[in-house]
Amino acid sequence: MATSFAVFAQALLANQGDPQKALENPTVRRDLMASMVLKAAVAAGTTLDAGFASELSGYASMSAEFIGLVDEQTVLGKMQTRSAPFRTRVPVLENQAAATFVDQAAPKPAVALSLDLLTLLPHKLAMLCALTEELVRFSSPAASSVVERALTAAIVAGTDRAFLDPDEAATSGHPASITNGITPTSSAGSSAAQITTTLTTMLDSLATSGSSLRNAVVIAHPSTAIVLSSVLTAGNVRAFPDASVRGGSILGMPLLVTRSAQTEGSPLQRLLVVADGDRIVVADDGQVTVDTSRQASIQLLTDPVSGAQSLVSLWENNLAALRAERLISWVSVDAARYALVSY
Repeated sequence: MATSFAVFAQALLANQGDPQKALENPTVRRDLMASMVLKAAVAAGTTLDAGFASELSGYASMSAEFIGLVDEQTVLGKMQTRSAPFRTRVPVLENQAAATFVDQAAPKPAVALSLDLLTLLPHKLAMLCALTEELVRFSSPAASSVVERALTAAIVAGTDRAFLDPDEAATSGHPASITNGITPTSSAGSSAAQITTTLTTMLDSLATSGSSLRNAVVIAHPSTAIVLSSVLTAGNVRAFPDASVRGGSILGMPLLVTRSAQTEGSPLQRLLVVADGDRIVVADDGQVTVDTSRQASIQLLTDPVSGAQSLVSLWENNLAALRAERLISWVSVDAARYALVSY
């Protein structure tokens, strides 16, 4: 069943962004949250209300439900990371305090803590997709499910790619990936012993740099996960019995699987990543904003560029476009190591 947010988005698409017409959609009428958000008037939030401003929180709750669905599928959402608000300096320890046993009246150890103050600025993750009018016109739950899958797949893939791609350096438009600026670990090979060597080399490097590995995870492409789950030892026993194409665990750490665990361009190389969530700070407002149009002319490209380009008229081609935007950012404090692998 589609989420209320998907029902809301599909109804807006089907009715040219008009909330009054969208409210007449039968699927919306069956969805309490979507109909509450689209209704014509709401009572103002007051300080005398037991549920202060609850009348104004419908969209936030509906959007948060959708973000929860997205986070269940992203690498970042599955990791245990540190959270922080936007535009607020967050202290990060660069060294550790010391604690030892001491005799009575003996001096105690002292360490001057070194703090790095990080500020996470909001970065906009945006997606734009075009659907046929025939699809968005349908009021059936199936149409809402298609819209939900389109939204979810785009946001999940975009988040994971930006989070993992070594070529994603920090700019004014997006944060650096957790692997950017890290020298890749040399892959020892694809046998059970060689994969173990590659992973332990990366883990040891993280531990040496100060990671406790308490919230460490292994991230792999689905094809790599297939190899990890099926590779055999010399005795024809599965080397990593808890690993599967759906995840599981490897060497006692969660195994997270995503199609975005690969480099862009040619030659395409897959990434095998170990990352420590304790050393990743994330800011997220927990909302997604949506807008629709049928009159625009857009570049139907995954890599649009500025300047004069060949455009597709939505009106002329009986298309409707949906735009979704999410504000999210992260900072990695020496949190990851990766290897480029052929399996």
